[in-house]
Amino acid sequence: MTMRTVLLGCLLLLTMIGCAPVALDDEERGSTSSNQFFVNASRRDPTALEASRVGRVNPGCAAFFLENDVNKTFLMTARHCFDFDTEAWCATDGEIVQENGTRGQCTRVVVEDDSHDLVVFEADMKHAAKGSTTLRLASYAPRARTRLTMIGYPADADPDSARLGAITTTENCWTLGSRIPSLYSDPRLNDMTLRHNCSTYGGNSGGPMYVEGTRDVVGLPYTYIPDDYTRREANDETTAARLALTWDFVNVYFDVLTAEGITIVETGAAAAEDQAAG
Repeated sequence: MTMRTVLLGCLLLLTMIGCAPVALDDEERGSTSSNQFFVNASRRDPTALEASRVGRVNPGCAAFFLENDVNKTFLMTARHCFDFDTEAWCATDGEIVQENGTRGQCTRVVVEDDSHDLVVFEADMKHAAKGSTTLRLASYAPRARTRLTMIGYPADADPDSARLGAITTTENCWTLGSRIPSLYSDPRLNDMTLRHNCSTYGGNSGGPMYVEGTRDVVGLPYTYIPDDYTRREANDETTAARLALTWDFVNVYFDVLTAEGITIVETGAAAAEDQAAG
């Protein structure tokens, strides 16, 4: 057994038991079911540019770098990665690690609350504040059939394309339908959501889902079902996955975020939003 195999095995275990103490799996509200793998979606190793936009936290979740005009390092991730206690994580661990070996520490939580899964924090790591290695928070909800790109560290053992916690770009997927409430009964997960067909697994948590061809983050992964690798149909809303919309969080905390210098995109890039999913 090689050291790489051992490390991947450890990472898989940590991701499945450590990164998301609250499992975003098959909880249901009414008859709504959210599944994870889809016939249309494809996954691959990211480009260097894509990899530069994210880091690994806690240790099997993702966080992504936010564009700002104050030359600071801000990131967004999901609160469930820290059992909804980002302050404790920031004070006791708080490490962010990128694929190129760059490391940093959380220095403060910028904004979070008790009803959204999204959280913004500041870190002391060296990273560009603007430009192509950063992403921008969208205050708009994308139209149905808006094409998406997702980056994270899915720890699945899918027989066809196991990622085992490796950094991964998921593409050839898109939004479905209109805004809907959270499917979770947990009041800490009360985000407004949108259906999508991007294949999702534990380890994608906290990572960005942005409009293809732009840097506009419109959501974060919100649901998956462990070890179910059945491919769902692309446009069946009854078996679609969910994302937590940035639209919801950003509009509540618009003044706080802009006061910090964080870039907010208030209207979508028309060309990107109008792309029809094939």
